[in-house]
Amino acid sequence: MAKEPHIKVVTMLKRKPGMSREEFERRYETHHAVLATKLVPGLLDYRRMYISAERPAFGTQPPALDFDVITTLVFADAASYEKAFETLRRPEIAQQIAEDEEHLFDRTNITAYLVDEYTSDPG
Repeated sequence: MAKEPHIKVVTMLKRKPGMSREEFERRYETHHAVLATKLVPGLLDYRRMYISAERPAFGTQPPALDFDVITTLVFADAASYEKAFETLRRPEIAQQIAEDEEHLFDRTNITAYLVDEYTSDPG
């Protein structure tokens, strides 16, 4: 088991009320993800994992979800993360992100964490 050296942010996001799953995924992939990759410096990896309550894994019966997608943003190191965070706080950048989020997310239900990630060799 090894700890990954990168800085990873995991965010859980809920789609805007009344928005279909298909519309949510389409808008996220064709607009918001494009905007984020353009505006956030230092991203090594940016992934979106859409959750489907209709497809529970391993026979589980999960509770109702408070989110529709899990995103991960990966930065090389703390300095890269700090630069991205500073950029996102700039008023002109923050405004662009917020305006786009208004069309996509329930902005009262956004949760983000810095995480420590470990990998295991299944061999």
